[in-house]
Amino acid sequence: MPCKNFLIYFSFFILILSILIIYSFDFSYEEIEINNSKAKCLDGSNYKFLFSKGSGNGTNSFYIFFEQGGFCGDNNFDPKDDDTPKKCCMIRKNAALGSNKFDLKLRYFNVYISRFFTSSKYFNPIFYNWNKIQIKYCDGTLHMGNNDDPVVYNNTKLYVRGEENVKSVFEFLIKNYNFSNAKNVLATGSSAGALAVVFYAKYIRSLLSDKTNYKVISDFGYFHNGTYKGINRLNGMMTKLKNSFNIKQTETMRYINESLDFISSSNPIKYVNNLNNDYPILFIASSYDSWALKRLVNTTCFFGKKVYDSCDKKDIEEIEKYSIDVENDFKEIIKNDKTNKITAFVVKGFMHMYLYFGWSWNDKSYGVKGYSVQEFVHDWYYDLLPKDKKLYYDSKNILKYKKDVYWYYNYFLPDF
Repeated sequence: MPCKNFLIYFSFFILILSILIIYSFDFSYEEIEINNSKAKCLDGSNYKFLFSKGSGNGTNSFYIFFEQGGFCGDNNFDPKDDDTPKKCCMIRKNAALGSNKFDLKLRYFNVYISRFFTSSKYFNPIFYNWNKIQIKYCDGTLHMGNNDDPVVYNNTKLYVRGEENVKSVFEFLIKNYNFSNAKNVLATGSSAGALAVVFYAKYIRSLLSDKTNYKVISDFGYFHNGTYKGINRLNGMMTKLKNSFNIKQTETMRYINESLDFISSSNPIKYVNNLNNDYPILFIASSYDSWALKRLVNTTCFFGKKVYDSCDKKDIEEIEKYSIDVENDFKEIIKNDKTNKITAFVVKGFMHMYLYFGWSWNDKSYGVKGYSVQEFVHDWYYDLLPKDKKLYYDSKNILKYKKDVYWYYNYFLPDF
């Protein structure tokens, strides 16, 4: 009997895997290596990114994705240790987020299984035949490092060249694919990449024709700047990161504001309110973002099958406080949006990043007011949302989402 059950389960597994391969996997991406002296990963290896060429009526349209991956010092923050970012980057330089010495197509499974990256019209009806570019993340400083000279730590050189890496991608697209005259461009990013895409959005706009239909999505890159359990960890993390690698105001930041500085990343409401963007931008966020709860609220009590069972009263108070702070931030952002170009979709699940993972796209329980994320992105992109409606969020009970944390942390991202 056990053997029979095993064969049944194994056959079912093979069937599901076969369906995924046939309908979802995308092998159209190729690695592009930048051979110049400036574009580097943390370990000094040449920068690479992924490119999938468009087809049909999508050959002059571009989907740009800034990759996620936290930042140096976010996982081992110590208020008393100014070297935590360097220590973290020393580890990252020997791994996927700090070196190009890995097969990018195998290293980043999302190009195969995420609906948002696939060339399947069934799963990705809006962007399936566009040129798709994944701006890989390997500088450890939110794609924004701009130090010409490597930082030496423990007799090891660390290259923080995020801005040069990003600019090299667009130089390639302009030279080889007439990017400046694109018909449509959607710039997106998740988590660290979502922070980056907001900073680079005006720079990208400056490269394009006035006729280009240009839009931006920031997917889970908004974090409230606040004090939880007595410490403002976001501000502390970003200050240490800036000081460790001498990150100056980048050229691309000046497109937003002449006074904007890297440290503004730790106070997102400040720079969002000063974007003065002439392009539509959609913020997808969660008021219970699991990355933020772990890193900023400094609690992991919600992990595991029985969510909240190990949370004490103080933990729950701080978690709820963070949720309210995020929702209030977006109320203020929309209220002060003079351009009427900003839209916010704020969910109450524990998930962190929707564009990167495909399974939550069509599930309305991960959305807001009957919208799945895919439906909302579709209606937002095609201007089908009410003109006077810019903020979408629910106040539904977070306990409904116990399953999110368990599956997400224990099976997919155990330490992210």
